[in-house]
Amino acid sequence: MTEQNQFDVFLAHNSADKPQVRIIGNKLRDLGLKTWIDEEQIAAGELFQVAIQRAFPQIKSAAIFIGLTGLGKWQALELQTLISQFVDQAIPVIPVLLPKVDKIPDELPFLKQFSWVSFESIDDDYALFKLECGINGYTISAHLQNMQKKLADFTLQRDSLEQEIKKIETKLSAVESQIKPNLRDLLSWLSTREDLAKKAGDEALKKFLSLKQEVKSKKNTDRFYREISYYLEFLSASMESDSMIFLDEPPLDPSLSDSEIYQSSCLDVYKEAFEIIKSRIPPYIEASISNKFKEHIDYMLSRLKLTN
Repeated sequence: MTEQNQFDVFLAHNSADKPQVRIIGNKLRDLGLKTWIDEEQIAAGELFQVAIQRAFPQIKSAAIFIGLTGLGKWQALELQTLISQFVDQAIPVIPVLLPKVDKIPDELPFLKQFSWVSFESIDDDYALFKLECGINGYTISAHLQNMQKKLADFTLQRDSLEQEIKKIETKLSAVESQIKPNLRDLLSWLSTREDLAKKAGDEALKKFLSLKQEVKSKKNTDRFYREISYYLEFLSASMESDSMIFLDEPPLDPSLSDSEIYQSSCLDVYKEAFEIIKSRIPPYIEASISNKFKEHIDYMLSRLKLTN
């Protein structure tokens, strides 16, 4: 569809058939087709014929729906004139017989020159498929081949993804096998460190109101939470490697201890945050692991220094 053709199909219909046409139109949209329907494209007070004339350059094809209610406002002569204009504009015309309509009405003989689509029911998938083919200008066999090619491509992509998933699962299994079983619960809990840091940091700041006001005024609250989260990440690594080497030099300086930034600067707010974290270690974590984690926290806190 060119830039000029903004709509794949114009849906011409009797207003009495609108509920059925709307359902089919929605199904066409689900297939990625853009539909022109009067209720969406004609402004209040605008003449119907004027709106249609304006739509001609934007339309790629036209579906003429015929239901049990007959033509309604579509008088035979008016419809014939409209279709002549479609043909003159090289716009394909597709008669569509709605459920329980078994033939094109005798008063519309000019529609019999076109290949039509007949819906046995509103959920007739084959009729919808034929209509989609007509709108896109495909023969049924060509569209089937296109769909089969897409299916083959998707199958290849699926197979490739499945192989990648298996590789990741193998690597994950290998990594997990190296983790001591009694550490898994702690590491799993620490994987939520961003949430842990925010909750502990927020509660800790409540005990240092002057500092909290300064941090808030400078919009550095989130930075404080991130610092605690970083410390938790290194604590996790130290537990996993069973070594405090990661804690000898903290990954970043505790910014709330910087007296040049905060008049109420102190290290105690960090100590308070980690005391809160200690108190929230889940009871299902093995006692020896819990105690060791607390030791790592204390060691890390001892390595924190005032920022000057």
